[in-house]
Amino acid sequence: MKLAIAIIAVFLLVAACILLIGHLLHPTRSGTTSRTILAPSQVVRDTILDAESQSEWRKSVKSVERTSEKTWIEATSDGDRIEFQILESTDTEISLGFKSKRGFTGRWDAQISKLDEGGTRLFIREQSATPNPIIRIVSRLFFNPTAFAEKYLEELAIEVENRMQNGE
Repeated sequence: MKLAIAIIAVFLLVAACILLIGHLLHPTRSGTTSRTILAPSQVVRDTILDAESQSEWRKSVKSVERTSEKTWIEATSDGDRIEFQILESTDTEISLGFKSKRGFTGRWDAQISKLDEGGTRLFIREQSATPNPIIRIVSRLFFNPTAFAEKYLEELAIEVENRMQNGE
């Protein structure tokens, strides 16, 4: 009986420590990166906003369902569903809001700069908030927002290059 009580007490202590750590972690994280893409800024911008095609060139996106002119839902290859909304879209900036079925929300911002040499400099900042303290811990362990943004830019550059070669 004492052993069972000791095991339960240790389990409760570990659970309390995990919750405390989760509450101490800041709920908001962000990642930033930039890249030069050797293509006109309009092609880069159009590729970013072509949500329906992203399942063809982004490995982490299984499918995309357009829900309105400014909204869509991405089904990811790991089973999440993320709702996106265009908050702002100009020739030099794109801002998206997003909300995941896994409980995080955020904002994705891109600054698009034309380069004199004919290419485009793209700066991306993704910020997400995770209110659940346990999910906060999991996201710190398994998700790096900067690495995610860098992977996105790598795949975007390849897709833009393909579009340029195909004359789109």
